[in-house]
Amino acid sequence: MIRETIDRARHQLAAGGGGHIMIIWGIAWVLGYSATHLLENHLVGYLWAIVNSTTGIASYITGRMYGSKVKGHSENRIWGLWMALFGFGILWIWLLGINTSNDMGMFFGSLAMFGYVVVGLMLASRFLVGRDW
Repeated sequence: MIRETIDRARHQLAAGGGGHIMIIWGIAWVLGYSATHLLENHLVGYLWAIVNSTTGIASYITGRMYGSKVKGHSENRIWGLWMALFGFGILWIWLLGINTSNDMGMFFGSLAMFGYVVVGLMLASRFLVGRDW
């Protein structure tokens, strides 16, 4: 019975959509960073707003399609965190006057890295630091 429970849990984790979401973000960022080098500076901010918004929506849809039928409390906290980061990111861009492609790329990259670290800490992931806390 324990072995069956472990196998079911592994299957649900594998079918959870996390891999699909990482692929979606990877493709989006490759396209976004490539276009950053090809477009004029005044268009880059708009490009990143479109890339991040559409990829966020695609991630939400993918998560709903592939996600587990059993929902935990952490799911809402994670989505809340990303929405708060996105909202504050827009505010910080305006307050800091970020308008060059290099600054925009560094800002979005570091904002996403910060979000992943915070989610890792929220979930106490052993993959974040190599061991369980």
